[in-house]
Amino acid sequence: MSPIDLNRHVKGQKLDGLAMLNFNSGVSDPTRTREAMSYAFFRDAGLPAPRTSFVELALSVPDRYDQELVGVFTLVEQVGKAFLEKHFQDGRGMLLKPEGLQGGLGHRGDDWKAYEAQYHPETEPTEEEQQRLIDFTRLIDLGTDKEFAAEIGSYLEVDAFLRFIAANTLLANLDSYLGYGHNYYLYLVPGTKKFVFIPWDLDLSLATWPAVGTPEQLVELSIHHPHSGQNKLIERLFAIPDHKQRYLEILRELCQTVFTEEAFVMRLAEFESELKAPLAAEAKAVAGRNEGRGGGGFGAGFGGGGGQFGQSMPTRRFITLRTKSVADQLAGQAKGFEPRAFGMGFGGPPPGGRPAGRPMP
Repeated sequence: MSPIDLNRHVKGQKLDGLAMLNFNSGVSDPTRTREAMSYAFFRDAGLPAPRTSFVELALSVPDRYDQELVGVFTLVEQVGKAFLEKHFQDGRGMLLKPEGLQGGLGHRGDDWKAYEAQYHPETEPTEEEQQRLIDFTRLIDLGTDKEFAAEIGSYLEVDAFLRFIAANTLLANLDSYLGYGHNYYLYLVPGTKKFVFIPWDLDLSLATWPAVGTPEQLVELSIHHPHSGQNKLIERLFAIPDHKQRYLEILRELCQTVFTEEAFVMRLAEFESELKAPLAAEAKAVAGRNEGRGGGGFGAGFGGGGGQFGQSMPTRRFITLRTKSVADQLAGQAKGFEPRAFGMGFGGPPPGGRPAGRPMP
């Protein structure tokens, strides 16, 4: 991702209301459709998620380049005050960008300094907001089952969170809260004092995160255990029958409306049509600069062939296999793949023939 802060040199400067522009090169996706499709799905699923657009970037360097086409990028809306005001009517709450929280949100004691390094507040939170996160994580990690069931709804927009998990699960998006514990925003809504989750950085969605499983495994991701290793918040919510039932209802709803093979293929065809000419122009520009496959030049064309570590799956094949797997699991006819804890490397198939991964020593 290549962010451009329009306020860096001129305070208050905006372009069509945006102060930050995020240009994603789609390095792992030669089609450049995966990220935009996934954000669109989150929005269609009724969740707050950034808007996207496709852009062609050109570069001018005196005596070297004059409007030289760099390549095709996905422009992703920044999650900031304008975004928060649009979705929550108030953008003054505590916005966090957690990183590396494998296993989900974790309690780190009563000192706020212990949280800053991994929760990454985007603005300086008030003492009340700090305490709200500390108390929330305490409930998740240390609360009794009775306390958790009684109090979780006062800290978390539970239905929205179940929908957030369902959307990530359907997309087999493990480079996220479900896996490494990053690529999302956590917002404390001022009016309700409840936390909501916002998706981010979806370029490795659609079964493209080899650290926890191969594409063939992840396309069969379990709807009952979609997270890598342990995740207390998900597990404790799923242990409450009403919440687990609601989660399954959301899955069924999405599978009958926006997560269908027909809906996905239609949107994919629209994006492919939009991108056909720009990608052809990019390929011509990259060839003219003699940029090697896999990088070396400044263009977005370094996406190359097989995706991240060669672990991508064609989008049409993903949606065909994923919709069938989820339908089979909802009908009780399949168990699904439970992703291992975060690691790299893959092992051979276990007894019974299903492929399984094994972290490298």
